[in-house]
Amino acid sequence: MYNGPVAMVYSRDDGKLKEFLRRENVLDWENKISFMGIRKKDDEPTIMDRCDELNGVAGQTPGARLCLESYHYIIFDDLNEAAYEYDELPAGLALGELKPRHAKQLAKHEKYGVGPDFKNNEKFFQYLLSNGFPSVALLDKDDYPVAHMIQRPENSLGAGYVHPDYRSQGLYKVVMIELIKKIRDNDEKHCWANVAVDNEHSTNALRKLGGHVYEGELFTTFEYHPKELAPEAMKS
Repeated sequence: MYNGPVAMVYSRDDGKLKEFLRRENVLDWENKISFMGIRKKDDEPTIMDRCDELNGVAGQTPGARLCLESYHYIIFDDLNEAAYEYDELPAGLALGELKPRHAKQLAKHEKYGVGPDFKNNEKFFQYLLSNGFPSVALLDKDDYPVAHMIQRPENSLGAGYVHPDYRSQGLYKVVMIELIKKIRDNDEKHCWANVAVDNEHSTNALRKLGGHVYEGELFTTFEYHPKELAPEAMKS
């Protein structure tokens, strides 16, 4: 689905978003841009207006299915206020971090993108784990990460996972807390997550840690092309 640079946009103020999109050196409007996870009701119209102003073409990539999914946004406005307490770890588990060698494992159960994009997931995780993005893992005696989470490039909490044999033991909470602490210690003031509306467990866990839940947003994904570079199917 995604071709070229990917932009994830979130705004609480439509006027400020309009101003932001007009700043120089924010986005390279002379090349194609994939807009990912855009709030359909609030942010998509403003971005589409900017695309029209530039005489560009925006819409679904020909042949790609429409990506419309309903998510909760969970925002941590002040990482110093998050609740950082959890019980002792179960015996046999140690707190550590993910390594590049774990990328293949992550790609087996974390599916980012659409259909054919899944083949790039291992490369994506390999890049994150080789370039200093903070991660947390709970490792068993064989160095197998039974629970993990990683900071994605857009400063979100991503790839949260607990092996089925270790669920209902509070391990998801542990990796969230430890990752938020790492992000905070890197002088970040905020972070966020998006969670499917039917994932009540993760939503409640994030809320208990101090996240503010913005419920039931409908998100879409689309591409912008300068008119002279746009596929013919997008011009019609």
